[in-house]
Amino acid sequence: MLSQYAVRVLRRHRRTTGLALMLAGAAVALDARRTKTSPARSNGLEIERKYLVEALPANLESHPSEEIEQGYLAIDGPVEVRLRRRGERPTLTVKAGDGRARIEQELVIAEASLEALWPLTSGRRVRKRRYTIPADIAGLSIELDVYGGWLGGLMVAEVEFPTLEASGAFDAPGWFGREVTGDPEYRNQSLATRESRARAERVFRLRAGEPVADGIRRVALGQIDEVLDRAEGRTDEELGTAVHESRKSLKRVRAVGRLVRGSLGDEASKRENEAFRDAGRLLSGPRDSQVLIESLDGLTRHYPLEVQAIGLGAFRAGLTSARDAVRADLNGDDAPLGGVEPALRAARARVEAWQLSKRGFDALGPGLERIYRRGRRAYGAAIEEPTPENLHEWRKRTKDLWYALQLLEIADAERLKPLARTAHKLSDLLGDDHDLVVLEQRVNARRQDFHDADAPVLLCGLCERRRGELQVAAFGVGSGLYRDPAASFVDRIERPWRKEVDRS
Repeated sequence: MLSQYAVRVLRRHRRTTGLALMLAGAAVALDARRTKTSPARSNGLEIERKYLVEALPANLESHPSEEIEQGYLAIDGPVEVRLRRRGERPTLTVKAGDGRARIEQELVIAEASLEALWPLTSGRRVRKRRYTIPADIAGLSIELDVYGGWLGGLMVAEVEFPTLEASGAFDAPGWFGREVTGDPEYRNQSLATRESRARAERVFRLRAGEPVADGIRRVALGQIDEVLDRAEGRTDEELGTAVHESRKSLKRVRAVGRLVRGSLGDEASKRENEAFRDAGRLLSGPRDSQVLIESLDGLTRHYPLEVQAIGLGAFRAGLTSARDAVRADLNGDDAPLGGVEPALRAARARVEAWQLSKRGFDALGPGLERIYRRGRRAYGAAIEEPTPENLHEWRKRTKDLWYALQLLEIADAERLKPLARTAHKLSDLLGDDHDLVVLEQRVNARRQDFHDADAPVLLCGLCERRRGELQVAAFGVGSGLYRDPAASFVDRIERPWRKEVDRS
């Protein structure tokens, strides 16, 4: 049976540990009817030619079309196992071979089976709209795939033939571009992994054997490209998530600049920091409106009885309404992601030309020492006077340290990974504290949303109570993270770096 063949393929595929057994269980739900997706196909042999398309044909919308979403359970060279949702018919397909003629077998499966297996295709998916256009040759049709998501802008036309002779005699219409039949880069399995391959290249870590200057440019450009992908609609993220993730990417780029400030130069570092800061500010509104709701919900989880007694219906409804209004603006002509694109493209061109005056750890050490010293100083100021301003400053400096430790992980992963997690934890504690400060400000500004005049006072009291708990936890974590003098902290990272990384 085909399902058994699919299981064997999955068992051979080293990256799908345990997947064979899962598919074997799901195969029970398969409808064993073999589907004939094209009258041109015979005995499971697919004969087709594929072309890139630069310009869409006229009257495209007059032709029938449908949305297709497909993901790959396994890719083992020329063999692939694919799930597809096309209209109301989910299918599982096994393909094998290269070039014009390939073996293809397809089974209709139950919707429940597709839903169970779909998560296993993460990182190997494509989404496209397929148009079916009559060809000039009787009995043939053109399938034009217009890709969406991360592959947005890519258009590919395929023609399937009854025989190899017919495929050889085919005269492509004028709107077809370069033929890519047999080109591995344009097989759907390759297209499905383009995003994951690009993201692997953008990993926010320096690599062993990679010159520091090259690595710094790579990670900075990768974070910029993450934002540009979202600005161009190349991801499937909900807009609120896209904005939030873009802000994080911009903060990472700023942290990269701070790490190499001494080697990049003060003028260039300041210019880039301001450019990415300003871009991030354009995206602050959508995230801030959501944070207020999350902070209120977090307060409710910690003090359910107290919050229930206060009565938050009208106040929370107002926060939700404001959040929804901001999200609606995301789709407008002044959408913030589109607004940052021109500045980011200009900044990207500058980052590509970054030159560092020093090599190896010498390019990183002074920046790391400055980042740690500023964080340690901010920690001391927060202990002496835990004002919202001092705590927020400490949080920003801790974020810089967290990002720097991620970048330098290759020096001593066994030690630096836990240290980075500690910095992340501290940043989250201080972030939650800051969010409650903002929530208090909103409560005081919207006292009319509460029926009881004492309710805002009580709610602010709960915010202060929770802030106290968060600060106790933050100072406990910070006392360990910032216990060393800056020079000693850097020295304990520099020694393994020079021993292991500079030697690679």
